[in-house]
Parts: sequence; C-alpha cells; structure tokens
Amino acid sequence: MEQSKEPTVAKEAVLQESSKLPENTPKVCGYDWNEGYSYEKLFSSYIHSGFQATNLGKAIEEVNKMISARHLPLPEDKLDEYEEDEFIKRQKNCTIFLGYTSNMVSAGVRETIRFLVQHRMVDCIVTTAGGVEEDLIKCLAPTYLGSFELVGRELRERGINRIGNLLVPNENYCKFENWVIPILDELLAEQKSKGTLWTPSKVIARLGEKINDESSIYYWAAKNRIPVFSPALTDGSLGDMMYFHSFRNPGLVVDIVSDLRRLNTMAVKAVQSGVIIVGGGVIKHHICNANLMRNGADYSVFINTASEYDGSDSGARPDEAVSWGKIKKDATPVKVYAEASLVFPILVGETFMCACVAIIGKDNAPLYIATANVDKEIALQYQVHASLDVIDERCATNQKAAADGRELYLGSLISTEQYKIYGYVTNTKIKFLIVIDASSTSSFRENEVRAMFRNLHNLYTDAVCNPFYTPGEPLTSASFDRAVRGIISAN
Repeated sequence: MEQSKEPTVAKEAVLQESSKLPENTPKVCGYDWNEGYSYEKLFSSYIHSGFQATNLGKAIEEVNKMISARHLPLPEDKLDEYEEDEFIKRQKNCTIFLGYTSNMVSAGVRETIRFLVQHRMVDCIVTTAGGVEEDLIKCLAPTYLGSFELVGRELRERGINRIGNLLVPNENYCKFENWVIPILDELLAEQKSKGTLWTPSKVIARLGEKINDESSIYYWAAKNRIPVFSPALTDGSLGDMMYFHSFRNPGLVVDIVSDLRRLNTMAVKAVQSGVIIVGGGVIKHHICNANLMRNGADYSVFINTASEYDGSDSGARPDEAVSWGKIKKDATPVKVYAEASLVFPILVGETFMCACVAIIGKDNAPLYIATANVDKEIALQYQVHASLDVIDERCATNQKAAADGRELYLGSLISTEQYKIYGYVTNTKIKFLIVIDASSTSSFRENEVRAMFRNLHNLYTDAVCNPFYTPGEPLTSASFDRAVRGIISAN
C-alpha cells in the first residue's frame, strides 16, 4: 500500500501545542496506600485529588479559616459592653452561622450537629420545623433504617412514614403530640398572664429545656444559649400540633419579625461572619440574606446535591450569592456537590480539635491540666510531661529572649501519629502546652494555635490576679476551668 503523509489538519488538531501553566499550579495526586492507612493523610490528600474531593478539601480549609478568625480577640473598638441582648452582643471575632435541613436530623448527622452545639462550636443555628421536631421526637422514640424501595401504599397502611431509607412509625408523632401539647398550653398561659411575645427561637429554646435529654441538639442549644431560628416553624409536625392546639386552646401567637430582626442584627454586628450550610431551601436563603445586611459573609461553605440550572436558590453556586451581596466579593466560598451525610461528618472531623491543655509551673509541677477525653487523660498527661524536656532545650537555645523577659512561642514540640504538641513559655517561666489530635490537623494554621495561647495566657493572668489565689498552687477556679474547657471544646 502506498505510504501517504498524514493530513496536516488532523495532525495540528491532535498535536496542538500547550501553553505553559503557572509554576505553582497544583498537580493531581491521590493517596498512596503503600504508606499504610491514615485518616489524616487520606483526607489531606483530597484537596489534590480532583472533582468533589478537592472541593471537600477546600471546604475543610475554609472552615479552619472561620475557626482561626473566631479565636482572635475582639478588637477594642468592637467590644459590645452595653448591648443587652445576649445573642446580638458580640462574643467572638467571627460569628459562625450553621444551617441544616430536617433530613440531616432524621439521619445520623444529628449526632454530629449535636456535638457542635454541645461544645459551642457555632454561634447561631437556622433550621426547618422538621429540623426541630425530628430531634425532639428521637428523644421520645427511635427512627429506624429501612430501604428507598419500600412501597409507599403498603407503608401507609401500616402507619409507617418513610424519609428516604429511614422509617418513622406514626406512633412517634402521637408521642410527640402528647409531649408538646401541654407545653403549648404553658406558652399560651404565659402569653396571657405575662404578656410574653413568643418567637420561633423562644419556642425552640423552651422545647430544648423541656426535653431535658443530652442526646438532643436543642437541649444543648438552650443550655449553651445558642439561638435557633426557624422561619418556617409551622411547616411540619410541630405546625400540625399548633394547628390542633388552635382548636383546643386557641390564641397562641408566634412572632417571626422579632426573630428576623435578631438574626439580621447578629449578622450586621458580626466582626467577621462564617456560614456553614448543609442542604438548601429556606435555611440557606435565610442565613445568606441575613449576611446581605452586612454586605456579605467573609467565609462560607455549602454542601448539597442541587444544580443551578433550574434557577433555584438551593442549587445556586456561591458566585450567584456574591452578585446579591450575600458573600463578600473577595471571599473564597466553597460548594461541595455531595450528599451531606457522607461528607459533613468528615468536614467536622477534619476541622481541628484540641485534646488537652496544660499549665506547668516554674518547677515543672502541674498547675492545671484539662483533657477533652477522660479515657485518654493518663496518656495525654504522659505526652505533656514528655514535652517538658523539649521546652527546656528550646528555652536554653533562646536564652537572649528569656533574659529579656519576653514570652516565647515554641511552636511544635513533639509530633506523633496520635498527637501534635505545641508550647509557649511566659516571661515568668510558666509553661503552656496545647495537645491537638493529629488526625484533625491536616489544614489548620499556626496562627490559630498562637491565638489559642493568647486566650489561654489572658485567662491565666486573670486567674492568678485573683487576691484569693496562692502563687504556685494548682488552679482550682471553676470559672477558669469552664473558660479553658470552652477553648478545648471550641476547637
């Protein structure tokens, strides 16, 4: 067969020359399983894996930015001493808004949300009616695993409700009715006798107090004074109960405008604002619209499966929110296109957590040690004491700073497969140590640790300045312990 020259047009099309990418363009690289199995390394590899793994990696970074900003002390000009509303009053340098839909509470994500609220990791919640009632109902009766393929007609005949592949017997809602109706009676009685103006957030707080169950999100929200807003509180079983109650004992009024003002004002007064939204619909828009009042959120993460091509708010990409002024123009928002029960627990697990805080005296005697996990207390104390030799060595190499009476941030002292330990020494030779779970440190920054040390040093200074404190004795102040455990649990 006669040899012929390949067509020029085909050659040029297939072998078109590439322009050079910038030198700092990340290369795609997944996890190397030959290194063994490590949660830390696996999840830290996501950001360079591509597709939604990369988006999840970016979301982890974005949440850690929120946490970093939250640790910073409030600027003096932002101190809010005269604000009487405890929810509106500025408490943190970054206010974190968490929104989630009811299906997250129906599923096992409820326990992840509960953990965040229990340990004061968020400042404000927005959810749906189902997001409230499903939590409370689970305190009264369980939700069960079923199948997406179960026949609706047959389930209806058996009095079983299906939420995806979850099953809720109708008797659960009957138990909820028996529990909630007397509380609605109480609300109405207080409205009549005291003139109480009930709002959705006040109703939810009362329900959280009444349920008195530590497995409940709203028990902890009420206990920790975290406001929960639900502009569609009547759109669910709770609304059904209010409907029936309006016939049996009419007159209860729930005001949504007061809650709207409170939520929007929290956003307006926030020094910085962080948004984490799991799902879409009313919870997404309500939080984003509140942040419009401050010309946009500084940090934001969205997790849902919706696409933008139907024009829905749920599916809208973050850039659309930028066009409305709901996210700042220079922000780096992230949307993870994924089913949230898969990725939200990973996101929470990969935002760093403090395992232990220790304060050691000049003679290396412990003044205070607090751990997040009692079961690991002995192991953590061992790690703390093993780090003291490293501190002495570091201080010896920084004799000039020590002689000048300056504080020393010593950075990472010891790094193991389980923990990373950081050190700080005051000008009075008091040693502060912070132990962080290594599985949660894949993307946090050292300035976050520095901010934690600053907060810890300020708390220590306040405690030892108490005239009843004896220098050199262990710190036993209950208020100091609560504040330090707040640092532990907020990380």
